[in-house]
Amino acid sequence: MNLLFCSKLSGKNDQGVFDLLKDNKNLKIGYIPSATSADNKYFKQIKNYYRQNYKLRDIICLDVDKNYNKEYFYNNISNCNILILSGGDTQYFLNNLKKRKLLKVIKAFARGRNRFIIGISAGGIIMTPRINIGEMLDGAEKNSKNNKGLSLVDFEFFPHFNKNYNDLIKKYSLRNKRKIIICSEKDVVFVNNKNKNKYDYYLRGRYYGNKE
Repeated sequence: MNLLFCSKLSGKNDQGVFDLLKDNKNLKIGYIPSATSADNKYFKQIKNYYRQNYKLRDIICLDVDKNYNKEYFYNNISNCNILILSGGDTQYFLNNLKKRKLLKVIKAFARGRNRFIIGISAGGIIMTPRINIGEMLDGAEKNSKNNKGLSLVDFEFFPHFNKNYNDLIKKYSLRNKRKIIICSEKDVVFVNNKNKNKYDYYLRGRYYGNKE
């Protein structure tokens, strides 16, 4: 299982992904947006990013919202090497995945060989056991019943972290048993079967700095 958590895409992310995947010139990327966009603005940005920087051409949008096409989604996801879960409204994104019954599909993808999932902000939060942090970042923790994520890891993920969030995340961690990994705009968190990069996290109200 190869996973990457980040607040936004950057060259720092890409190297770790491409180092772990074979046949880099023929990679197929599937982008799953958190919500349908009328002009596909964010998909176009992703497509241009990989085309301009890495000459990758096989990049598709796998909409799970208003333009969801079950046949298209299932026919194409199995051929992807990289799956990108976008940022956005975490609860709305998760609700769409559950409505389409796609959590098991994404979990199966994660277990495949020569596969990589990139979770950007909300997409990263969805890969964890629950999405309460996403609700908190959106303004208030709702403690909704529909908060269970993909559980691909055993920690929670806090993107876009800066020192202004210290008190908020400390209080949140005092109420939870899981490690809460924090990620600034520039940081990335890699998780795979062979190694894990070092990261900063909170646990039971205490901060632990473990970066290299």
